[in-house]
Amino acid sequence: CPSGPIEGILENIINGANDFIKIEVLKAMESLPAVNEGFLFTVFSRSDYPLKRAAFSVLARRDSTRQKALDALFAVQSFLGSGNRRLMESLTLVGELALEQEAFSYLEALSKRPFFWNSPVRQRAKGMLERLYARKH
Repeated sequence: CPSGPIEGILENIINGANDFIKIEVLKAMESLPAVNEGFLFTVFSRSDYPLKRAAFSVLARRDSTRQKALDALFAVQSFLGSGNRRLMESLTLVGELALEQEAFSYLEALSKRPFFWNSPVRQRAKGMLERLYARKH
């Protein structure tokens, strides 16, 4: 349930607005002291990339929801590479929000995926890990 009247109003706006307004409302939610995690995870799980990014950004900025959001982001079934497009979007999102350190275990696992059809995902994850190592040293 909403943590306050402002959040309730913002959720109502999201439910009836176009995508541009929804993204702006989600950006406004980043500054709220508390958010309705369930609502944000619903937006995150059911949206296209721009809305997913905005909802993920709110969730990833909070210590209490960051790991759960990363788990949801990388919970992609990819039989014979069928989920690679979503994994590439997830990697892009992590890079855009500079969450490579927080997503380290996922990046490491993805960088070791076997089989040729996983090559784009593997190479992107390796590149992100290399940039992370370069920043540390």
